[in-house]
Amino acid sequence: MSAASNPAPAPAPAFKFRCLDCKQDLDGSDFYWRNGRRTSYCKECKQERSRAAYAAGASKRAWSRRMRNPENRKAARAAHVVSGQKRRATIAALEEHFAWSEFLALCVQQKHRCFYCGRRRTLTVDHVVPLSKGGLNDITNIVGACRPCNTRKGTRSAEEFQRIIEEERNVRAHRNSRRH
Repeated sequence: MSAASNPAPAPAPAFKFRCLDCKQDLDGSDFYWRNGRRTSYCKECKQERSRAAYAAGASKRAWSRRMRNPENRKAARAAHVVSGQKRRATIAALEEHFAWSEFLALCVQQKHRCFYCGRRRTLTVDHVVPLSKGGLNDITNIVGACRPCNTRKGTRSAEEFQRIIEEERNVRAHRNSRRH
């Protein structure tokens, strides 16, 4: 047998894999492999994604580094304390105040139900017109609200917040009517 009659075996076909990011068909050596499995992105795209993720988390890491320093932690805590002191000073500067017994009587009058959602929960003091918008710290400007509603209300007036709640109820009712 001569060498001319027996051709050399054809090389095995090289598998090409498609990168999900750049959509190129590349050799297996262009991908990272873990536990015998290929990653979905080629090495180049994987590195770009890693750089982008690192850059996106840079501000969080910087904050975390700052908070490791005890002096910075003290400063952040002091700022939080100052904001609470400002609120207490605003309340103290107001001429009108309510007694805790008046608030408890108001809760009984409301049958221990939230002024906004009507659920029976532990009530917190909520100002109908927020102090930040010139409201008084008088019992006439106080209602009992559950913590979730009081937190969601924020610095809105009671009327604004009730309008938002009513719109949400209407949307929910509309959705439920379409299902049945």
